[in-house]
Amino acid sequence: MSDIGAKGDGNVETSELPIAVSAPGKVILHGEHSVVYGKLAVAGSLDLRTAVRLIENDARDAFDVESATLGVDVRFDSKSIKSLLETPLPLLVDSNDYNYWDIPNLLDHDRLLDRIDDFLDKSNVRLSHSSQMTCIRAVLYLCAGILSSARAQFGRESVRLVVTTDLTTGAGMGSSASFSVSVAAAFLKYLKRLNPPNKDSPNDDLVGDRPKQSQGSKESQASKESEGFSAEASQASKGSKGSSGFSAKELEFISRWAFNAERIAHGAPSGLDNTACTYGSLIEFRRGAAPALVGAARPLDLDLLLIDTKVARQTKKMVEVAARTRRMFPKIFDNVLDTIELVTSKALELYGELSNVPAGADPEEIRTIYSKLSVLFGLNQGLLNSLGVGHARLDEAIGILDGAGLKGKLTGAGGGGYAICLVPPRMEAKALEEVMGTLEARGFDVIRTCLGGDGVRVEC
Repeated sequence: MSDIGAKGDGNVETSELPIAVSAPGKVILHGEHSVVYGKLAVAGSLDLRTAVRLIENDARDAFDVESATLGVDVRFDSKSIKSLLETPLPLLVDSNDYNYWDIPNLLDHDRLLDRIDDFLDKSNVRLSHSSQMTCIRAVLYLCAGILSSARAQFGRESVRLVVTTDLTTGAGMGSSASFSVSVAAAFLKYLKRLNPPNKDSPNDDLVGDRPKQSQGSKESQASKESEGFSAEASQASKGSKGSSGFSAKELEFISRWAFNAERIAHGAPSGLDNTACTYGSLIEFRRGAAPALVGAARPLDLDLLLIDTKVARQTKKMVEVAARTRRMFPKIFDNVLDTIELVTSKALELYGELSNVPAGADPEEIRTIYSKLSVLFGLNQGLLNSLGVGHARLDEAIGILDGAGLKGKLTGAGGGGYAICLVPPRMEAKALEEVMGTLEARGFDVIRTCLGGDGVRVEC
């Protein structure tokens, strides 16, 4: 297998692989259902991650997409992929001199997706489940969009894209966004290795040389107004590479590309999931506004239980139940929504306090914050039940938690699905094991994970 000649000092031929990245899932903490009516919602990243590796392929002239966890195993001929990349991208504006990888909102999304579907038809790709086809479409969409500017180099080595995930699909934990963010990040990293930035440029975020953009151009304006992204989020790393291995500008581009890929699965995504999976930590969101990263002095890394009721969540049905209640009692319903927003706002304030507690602080101060958050969890769950979106299995799980001095609430649409519970610091290990054992004995699946940690990051 021939290696790709990397640009840089000397003429040594080196492989650009392997590359490994990962991105977290997400969970909604507060604001379920009320967010549909314009109220505030808060979500946090989960330390349940999707990992993507780009590695050398044993087969020559092949581009493989593999995931045992997703049931995907598809091979493409490298020449056909290169041909896909060489076809000019369909744009919403006239432009002849741009690398388009960093401005995905200039793409004609529907035309590019039509091109991907035509490519799949000609490649005779047939998969048994629509979710598997969605994965392949997203991979090819991101490949065409991000790597088109490196089409001359791509295809000179055989590549395998391998996906593994800790997340359950269709569970409301951001599995599709975690996938899209990971794939976009892997391709961006690969692009930078294929086409490194100019070593004399002071801005090492940028991939390769490209013409300057006039401040008044359509491209300039559009690149600042991409849906699903808030300028506040870009302040996370202030242009320097942090622990993620990506700069602020690169994180912005990853989030934007993932938002476009999310449109394949969800049509009109809010931008919440791709933002949470890119940046990690906590995200606040209000319908009609871009999601924003909550300012924090440090990652929260809170201890969290995810409790699967094993009752399929029924998003559409639960939204309709809530809407019916509102039609019957509009003033009462709206007052409940206002109260949920008060709970959400107060919880957001407490998460901020928790993040800003200095090292070595009085443990009692931390316990007090957790105690207040537990009360808010209980209030939030009661309010959601009053809207009619609870379920007997959720009540059973929350009752078991309550018996152990813990508070839980549903997350997502309700009517089944998952419950969540914050585990207070210094809770006795034996007591936690007992409550988890009781839940499992009653037929619940329980995952212990961390909340509010890293976003997308380079693993190697």
